[in-house]
Amino acid sequence: MKAKNILFVTHDASRTGAPILLLNLAGLLRDNGYDISFIINRPPYDLLQDFQRFPVTLAMPDAIVYDRWNFVKKKARTLAGLSPYSAGRLGAALQCADLVISNTITNGDILPVIRQKFSGPIVSYVHELAAATKTFTNEKDLQSLLQSSDGFLVPSEAVRSHLLSNLQLDARNIQLLHYYIPSPAQPRATAGLPVFTVGGAGTLDWRKGPDLFVQLAKMIFMKGPDARIRFSWKGAYEGEDLRRLMEEVSNSGLGGKVEFLTADSEMESFYNTLDLFALTSREDPYPLVVLEAAAAAKPTVCFASAGGAPEFIQASNAGAAVPYLDIEAMADRVLSYYRNRAELQETGQRARKHLIQTHANPAYILRQFESVFDSYSIKK
Repeated sequence: MKAKNILFVTHDASRTGAPILLLNLAGLLRDNGYDISFIINRPPYDLLQDFQRFPVTLAMPDAIVYDRWNFVKKKARTLAGLSPYSAGRLGAALQCADLVISNTITNGDILPVIRQKFSGPIVSYVHELAAATKTFTNEKDLQSLLQSSDGFLVPSEAVRSHLLSNLQLDARNIQLLHYYIPSPAQPRATAGLPVFTVGGAGTLDWRKGPDLFVQLAKMIFMKGPDARIRFSWKGAYEGEDLRRLMEEVSNSGLGGKVEFLTADSEMESFYNTLDLFALTSREDPYPLVVLEAAAAAKPTVCFASAGGAPEFIQASNAGAAVPYLDIEAMADRVLSYYRNRAELQETGQRARKHLIQTHANPAYILRQFESVFDSYSIKK
């Protein structure tokens, strides 16, 4: 009988899309007969307890720790309660693996270490587009990752295009694996809520466009000064970026109309407070937040040519993609939904229906993953 042992390498355990989606996939595979283990490459460790439901090893040797992270990373490793790295532990984990899947394009520091000890297939699951690739890795590590990987997984055609056009990869080595999210609970109805709420979510990174979220609110109130709309963004962290955004909110006369909520695990209740989701990302490969909004039957408006979100919107007929960075066009779409609640509700239900048939459908995701596994499986 064919073995099904998967070793995942996660770049970190932060409360962000890539680690969350990896945990979702790992849980689905474990429930369907796969043996799953993890390497956590580096801090932060926000989701450590979730990862520790699986066998976990921290796999960076001290020499690399000091080279890349100095004392900060070694201390973070100790505080997280993870077992110290040893070549023996890494070798034992790899000996059991049939397939290594490296999550994100930022693991070029560790994949050569794994390649020295593992003769089986290594596949990199790439979630980044051009700007993120340049921001979160360097040319040396990027080339190490490309050379150490036998194949690549992508969540969207936008990422596939990036790999083909910008990294000149062979199309035959790229496979699509959609994101999986567990079957969503029945969303709470928003009809009757006192104020129409437009949501945004994510870190305050430039790529996510939190500043554009503020500009969107400003444009909407210029076009509809009497509109009873509030804007709520979740995922902020205290710091200079947040202070600057709140200053923009105040200077724009949007005090009391735009809020930035801190990040936590209570995302489902957040989506249930929304009427519409606005993805103001400048670049987003295939955002989890759009899928989470769809689970709550909330449609999305986004920018075309900014990543994979338009693919979901087009496939589900559930939202709108306006020209890139066209704030006025996005404001017009938001106001259109605000003024036509029947269309809003119908569009949200289409989003949820499509999600249940695809990303929240275990059989759909398992078929895709089985195709990947069969492509790389080897006889023990």
